[in-house]
Amino acid sequence: MVAGPLVQLPAIATAGWVRIVAVDARSAIAEVVDACDGMRAGDFLTPTVWPDLSAMPPDGAPDYTGPAHVLFTLDSRRYTATGDYAVIDRGDNAGLTIGQ
Repeated sequence: MVAGPLVQLPAIATAGWVRIVAVDARSAIAEVVDACDGMRAGDFLTPTVWPDLSAMPPDGAPDYTGPAHVLFTLDSRRYTATGDYAVIDRGDNAGLTIGQ
């Protein structure tokens, strides 16, 4: 049973990778480097921030002491496997670290 109203979360997915090749005061031109899905008017860019992999636990062992809820997965799949991505409702302010 749900205790409150259902909340529709915005779907966020990677449509692709672009490289900005020109910029002026009102616009920018980007080259599509890799397309994962259709890019549409209203899509937005976020900067790529690569994780510091040196912070990963040396043994790669998962930590099951701090569970989180899976919000959604790529293409809304119900199952995931090694190498898949999932968005969860927990962040570094709750102790999440690379490799968990």
